[in-house]
Amino acid sequence: MNIDDINKLMSMYEGKSEEELMHELISAIDEQKRNGSFNVASFLDMCQLIDPMLTQAQREKLYRIVKALVIEEQ
Repeated sequence: MNIDDINKLMSMYEGKSEEELMHELISAIDEQKRNGSFNVASFLDMCQLIDPMLTQAQREKLYRIVKALVIEEQ
C-alpha cells in the first residue's frame, strides 16, 4: 500500500464517524482472513503510514486492534 492508496482510502471514508471507520476496518480484516489474503506485515506497514495522521486517542485504539490481531495470528 502506497501513499496514493492511503489518500484514496481517506477520501472514501471522509465524513464517517470513528465508530463507522473502526467497524469498516474490522470488517475488512475479517473478510481478508476468510479469503486468506490477510497479511499482518502489510497491515502493520499501513498502520505506520497512517500513524502520523491520527490523534493520540485514535492511535491508541488502532494499536489495541493491532495488538489483538497479532496475538490472534500467533
